[in-house]
Amino acid sequence: MFDFFPEPSAPVNLSITHITDTHITLEWSPPAEPNGVLQQYIVGYRRSAEQQEKHAIVEASETNCVVTDLKGHQNYTLRVQACTSYRPCGLFSRSVVVETLVGGEMDELKNKKLDRYLITSFLIQ
Repeated sequence: MFDFFPEPSAPVNLSITHITDTHITLEWSPPAEPNGVLQQYIVGYRRSAEQQEKHAIVEASETNCVVTDLKGHQNYTLRVQACTSYRPCGLFSRSVVVETLVGGEMDELKNKKLDRYLITSFLIQ
């Protein structure tokens, strides 16, 4: 059977733009193949030591999310998926793993420095 409305491809270019001990700001680019009108994004996040993933819903007009109520000095895994009105949701992006700070706030980092020092791994799924 021909699929008239394939699911959207995964969002790309995930980057962390702000980190404190209690929150992480994540940005991304829309999927290369939305395959319909994007309705929303779902940001999945969890402490790396836990299995249970929490979700934040982001309107399609936005390509960033501030994940709050986090614990300091912990690794968190974050990923994003796009949703259209035609299909449920598409594939999740590659995951990024990042560590929250022990305390205090780190203002706007350059992605180059952030990649080198704070993103501890990428999960390819």
